[in-house]
Amino acid sequence: MRAYFFIFLALASSIPSIGIATEASTSNTAECSIKEGSRQVVEITEFSFGQLDTHPGDIPPRPSMATVSFFVANPVGWRQACSGFIVQQQDGEWQDKDGTTWFKCGSENTPDPTCWNCTHFQSGWGHGSPGWHFAINQTWPCTSPGGTCEISYQLSGSTTLNPDCTTDANSYTGCTAPDFSLPLEVYGHGTPNPGCEE
Repeated sequence: MRAYFFIFLALASSIPSIGIATEASTSNTAECSIKEGSRQVVEITEFSFGQLDTHPGDIPPRPSMATVSFFVANPVGWRQACSGFIVQQQDGEWQDKDGTTWFKCGSENTPDPTCWNCTHFQSGWGHGSPGWHFAINQTWPCTSPGGTCEISYQLSGSTTLNPDCTTDANSYTGCTAPDFSLPLEVYGHGTPNPGCEE
């Protein structure tokens, strides 16, 4: 069991490194064809969830933990790896128990509300009332037709997943979901680059 635990930790710790490789594939600023209130679609692929629950035979004792990972690609032309990791606290409550924490995709996982070209996501972790809630926020920088200055638009969308899950004898639950398309609504007029003058 102890070896199984360390294998799980190695798997979880390797996920951000995927973000480093794929983050470099993001394209430069695209010509802006985004309008407030319009709808764009992103593709979610390779969704995977894993949870290793506390086992009475574990030496030393350890908390239960869960991780989620997937890839997101958008029509602007960039693709990112996303992952998040939570543990169960001593009082039995899970971190992010209500599924409202935003996780940042790529190599820098700290949420950044000022980011101009990035993805954040929420997950319900299959726990309690959030269930399999899943949400994406993206920011897309682009230039207006005939312009030279960047404008960053925010897009948001959510859905409820229905993953296929199995639990083995070591109290490890693994879940996967088919690849799917997620519509995102464009909101706001876009934030112009304050350092750019046309």
